[in-house]
Amino acid sequence: MYELLLFIHLGGVLALTAGVGASLACKSMAMRVGSPAAVLALLETARSAVKRLAMPGSVVLLAAGVGLVLDSNGVYELHEPWILGAIALWIASGFVGVRMHAPRSRAARELAVALDERGEPVTGRLRALIREGRPASLLDTALLVGMVALMVFKPGH
Repeated sequence: MYELLLFIHLGGVLALTAGVGASLACKSMAMRVGSPAAVLALLETARSAVKRLAMPGSVVLLAAGVGLVLDSNGVYELHEPWILGAIALWIASGFVGVRMHAPRSRAARELAVALDERGEPVTGRLRALIREGRPASLLDTALLVGMVALMVFKPGH
């Protein structure tokens, strides 16, 4: 059972990482394209990557991780600092997504739709909304790297 849980846990990490990476790539490209329709398509793809990969991967990662601890026959305990740290980073990542990413992304998509419907070009405000999301993206990426580092190196264990 432990090997199956480990496989599922690693699959969660892979899905989470792929979703975050795809989202970052799409948002980076959205800064460079010239039409609101193209910006919208990239932002929708970023949103889809988060909803279809990162979010489910995140849940699978946590559930399988807890399962690994419970199936470890006492080798690992939920109260170990590296496990609590990984869970805290997981919670922080969710907070960053809900409170920092989502509102800016929604506003950028809405503005891109409005510009496209009016036949207007990409505005500085649209690019600013996307650019203002960069710190949250970098923070989320750092949290993900921190989670993976804790899981790999298990400091103190």
